[in-house]
Amino acid sequence: TKMDMDHFGNKFSVINMGQALMRQVPSYGHWNVQLFQRQPSLVKFNYTFPLGSSIGVYGSRNRSPSHTKYDFMEIIGVGTSKRTIRSKDLVNTHHSSKQLQSAEFYQYLDQGNWFISTFNDAAQPIDISFVILYAGRFAKISF
Repeated sequence: TKMDMDHFGNKFSVINMGQALMRQVPSYGHWNVQLFQRQPSLVKFNYTFPLGSSIGVYGSRNRSPSHTKYDFMEIIGVGTSKRTIRSKDLVNTHHSSKQLQSAEFYQYLDQGNWFISTFNDAAQPIDISFVILYAGRFAKISF
């Protein structure tokens, strides 16, 4: 995976639309990715992470986001009710069961380089997976 750095020295993994990703994010840590959006469009962010956790997703066009400067921000997980959240039982390779939740949200992204940071708000490391997809003309959006 190609890595770029922002002007603060933060590393961002360069990703492609539709690329499914998974990473263990340290407690109170960030996972930084960069996506080049070729044309303005509505996209869907789909995240899966442990039940009982919450994450923050920050995005900025042509610059890295921070907790106070961003073009969009979503809090998903514990205590959120505006977004689609589904819980499911998944069995990992060690034959133990993990309760996970899936959450999605829609965001209009203009053309440009988008820097996206996912913040783990848990006191322990958590596995987070996500994919960014084009939403299509007939995307169902609920607020």
